[in-house]
Amino acid sequence: MVKYAGNALYAKCHALYGKRLKDADYSLLLSCKTVGDVASYLKTKTVYSDALANIHTPTVRRQQLELHLRSHLFYEFASLCRYEVSLGQGFYRYYIMRGEVAQLLTCIRLLDSEHQDDYLLSMPAYFQRYASLDLFELAKATDAKQVWDATEGSEYHEILRPFLEKNPERPDISAIELALDSYLWRQLYVILGKASGKSTQSEGLRYLTVDADMKAIAIAYRMKKYLRSNGNQIRAKVDFSSGRLSKKQVEELLDAPSAEELLRRLAATPYGTQFAKQDFLYIEDSTSRVSYAHALKKFRYTTDAGVCTLAYLDLAENELKNLTHIIEGIRYGAPPEEIRKQLVS
Repeated sequence: MVKYAGNALYAKCHALYGKRLKDADYSLLLSCKTVGDVASYLKTKTVYSDALANIHTPTVRRQQLELHLRSHLFYEFASLCRYEVSLGQGFYRYYIMRGEVAQLLTCIRLLDSEHQDDYLLSMPAYFQRYASLDLFELAKATDAKQVWDATEGSEYHEILRPFLEKNPERPDISAIELALDSYLWRQLYVILGKASGKSTQSEGLRYLTVDADMKAIAIAYRMKKYLRSNGNQIRAKVDFSSGRLSKKQVEELLDAPSAEELLRRLAATPYGTQFAKQDFLYIEDSTSRVSYAHALKKFRYTTDAGVCTLAYLDLAENELKNLTHIIEGIRYGAPPEEIRKQLVS
């Protein structure tokens, strides 16, 4: 039964990947003149048609379109959860937590919006059944305090406390996002540590090492670039222990006298070739490209259904980020060639 469920999950991930946007789709989307044009193309020509079925494309707002696109991703999560429960590896809880975190961040971001009624996102019944959040209470929140109250009884209540107590009127969304992302990361490590299959456990933990390094490198670079932090200050804030860089390589990076020198020293690490291939725009762009290439390679070659699913979800999230860049770029009149530079594919 478990082998059948694993094969079914593996096949499902590859079937979903086959429906992702191609280069030709991105080219046509970049030629759109308005957000409504983007919505119309996605609604009539792509896998997002069901998610956008009820929107009026000529008048759709940027935020509204992005919410509907994320709703599509939630339904994909739910479809994969049904297979994964049969495997008994616990990843389904992680997928649901990813959805919950996205819901929380969306709700908080919309608090200052004139279109707060865009929320609640359409959520699969599967998520509503297993979510630790009261999604309906969250939907009624009109300020940060009410958002926090809606998390009562969930693991997110204490995570949000320091941010909403410090500045309930204008909470630091970037800091909240980082805290929630760190929580998800820790939970995934716990889940992989308990995975019933040794191959899933070891391969899954190895898969996470690249993302761990990319997150740490990005933070270290920003601290050197914008805060002029020294090695000891970065060591107090950044954890490289979950990555694949050696202790010597980490020390070389952290002791670099400048952010630019840190980038140069990356050439002596396992990621040197990948960074050298890129035209550096900003650190998150470069680290995202390394993570994307890693996820795509793992997705194509792994034979483990659980790891295949983790890689697929990262690829799907990346596509959503690409669409967000396109929508926002068109909304603010950026040239197509400038928007294309931000796409990771």
